[in-house]
Amino acid sequence: MKNTFNILLLYLFVSFFMACSNDNFLEEVVVVEEITEDIIDEKEIDAADPPISTPIPTVTLKEGQIYPENGVMASTFGYTKENATVALKAALESNNSVIIIDKQEADWIIEPLKLFGINNKRIFLEEGVVIRSKASAFGALSASLIDLIMCEDLIIDGYEASFQMNKEEYTDGEWRHALSIRGSSGITIRGLEFRDSGGDGIYLSGTENPGTFSENIIIEDIKSINNKRQGFSIISAKDVWVTNSLFSETNGALPESGVDFEPNRESDILENINFSNCSFTNNKHAGILLSLGNLTSNSSPISINFTDCFTSSNSSIENAYVDSEIVIGGNSNSLVQGDVQFDRLTIDGSDWGMLYSRKVAEGFHVSFTDCVLKNICKDNSKSPITLEVADYSSETESLGGFTFNNIQVEYATDVPLITINGWETLKTLKDIKGNFKMPQNGNQIIKYSNYDKVKNTNVSILLEEL
Repeated sequence: MKNTFNILLLYLFVSFFMACSNDNFLEEVVVVEEITEDIIDEKEIDAADPPISTPIPTVTLKEGQIYPENGVMASTFGYTKENATVALKAALESNNSVIIIDKQEADWIIEPLKLFGINNKRIFLEEGVVIRSKASAFGALSASLIDLIMCEDLIIDGYEASFQMNKEEYTDGEWRHALSIRGSSGITIRGLEFRDSGGDGIYLSGTENPGTFSENIIIEDIKSINNKRQGFSIISAKDVWVTNSLFSETNGALPESGVDFEPNRESDILENINFSNCSFTNNKHAGILLSLGNLTSNSSPISINFTDCFTSSNSSIENAYVDSEIVIGGNSNSLVQGDVQFDRLTIDGSDWGMLYSRKVAEGFHVSFTDCVLKNICKDNSKSPITLEVADYSSETESLGGFTFNNIQVEYATDVPLITINGWETLKTLKDIKGNFKMPQNGNQIIKYSNYDKVKNTNVSILLEEL
């Protein structure tokens, strides 16, 4: 009996030792240790920082690709190459928390897909997957490729995958978006390319109910290319982080900008919107457009931040709107409060200037800090900065509300650094401070047109030789 017990004890000891030596077991322990270390080392979270995703254990489901465990392949819901709408909808609306949209022999051809209340899912698009609009299926002007409505806590990873539409079909309208996000929260989009839509690459808003918005939105490493109206439209949103992304070649329906902030109603909000390491290039209108005319002093204050961003070669002379890399406008009678900040912006290569604005001074303030502007104003028709009276027919209290801190400017043409286009309706140029560094090339610093500078209020421009 004693010998039998000893043999059993020895067997259990050997089995435990062999389990501990198993490679998979050791790898799992290392992953857990790394996750724990990352959490311990993480800095204290600031309210303005994006939320930190909870680490998810992973398991290899297909050679070369790693997905969270318990993932289900979307094709198992009945994929067909002629029309994959039913399969994709069934997969995304299923009870599965992890869905892999797997590469098939052909694209995922779909009709307009609206998804209501999809929550708590992680969605992967395999490398090479294309979700494409079905030909002749998007006759409705507002038919988006995928429309997320009142969804929560979704992570969509699609590196080397794309949403593509048939832009050449859409000869009317401007709202056939590649991805629409409305009244949703906790949405993360990574790695995808959005292109050739009949509207915006991405559209972000609230629902049809006044005062609603989308919030806690993370967009990383995406490309939005050759869309008809905008690369990205932000209508009503709070706590948005956009990083390492490209918005390029927008053309087809006005305004045709890289990103456009364009609230529809006084109750819409633009709070804690952040772009970092993003590029806005070759769009037919401005790279960055703020169209805030529908917000008033009764609206919630705005806060929009651009950090380490790049613009180049935006605005075509064929576009109906004014030519500039950045255009900022608002309500001339009752302007929303708040701040817009550009930190370490670089513009390299443009026929036009950095900024055009008709903003009154009493509303939100705009600041540019440590920016580099070079090889600009090549058309010799626009200054690096142009400010124009907000209203030619009714008296305007002011024009201004800008700060320019440490701006390096280099251009070869002879336009003034700043042009002020006034009119008899403008009472004062107000609250403009700046220090610029530029070569001493004899350029006029400020040119006033139809305005007497003796009416200036709190205007100070300093120039240093570069």
